[in-house]
Amino acid sequence: MDNITAFPLCWPLGHTRTTGDKAWWPKAPTPGAARDELFLELERLGATDIILSTNAPATKGGTFYASYKEPKDSGVAVYFTWKGRPRVLACDRFEKIHMNIRAIALTVEQLRRIASRGVADFMDKVFTGFDALPPGSVDSPDNWWKVLGVNQDDGVKKIQAAYRQLLKKYHPDTGTEPSVSMLQKVKAAWEFYESIF
Repeated sequence: MDNITAFPLCWPLGHTRTTGDKAWWPKAPTPGAARDELFLELERLGATDIILSTNAPATKGGTFYASYKEPKDSGVAVYFTWKGRPRVLACDRFEKIHMNIRAIALTVEQLRRIASRGVADFMDKVFTGFDALPPGSVDSPDNWWKVLGVNQDDGVKKIQAAYRQLLKKYHPDTGTEPSVSMLQKVKAAWEFYESIF
């Protein structure tokens, strides 16, 4: 989970994005309160290494900056370690980031309640579906250079510059060609490159 960022959003590979109109959840708390609720529920669950990833500028710990403005993409992904394995929960059903954070927090709370009723093995089975994919999950590990638009023998500086340029190009809020799927593909290619070099 070293390459997961709090900003911009690192949407988990293999997770389908919500399409169409976003729902409204008027009773959701403020972004800071929703974040605190989520972290508290995850800590009660026994999760560690928590990273809240959104398209709102924030610290790695998920604290939003004072200049917080709601981005176009309200998706939220929370990465964490539970029982020694990397896990991820993601939500983009609601139109505001704090609503999606709260939806995840309430889900974790309900999962904890299930576990407290003596069906902890159920928890293991449920969370198997939320395993975070390993870094570098691109169509083919050999394709990292194609995704980044470089040659395999290019230097680190050139490859890193290409990666940064593609991040700017495909970012859903500020990119010249916004694309969440391409942004994730670029990040996965970079993660694979970093893992082998």
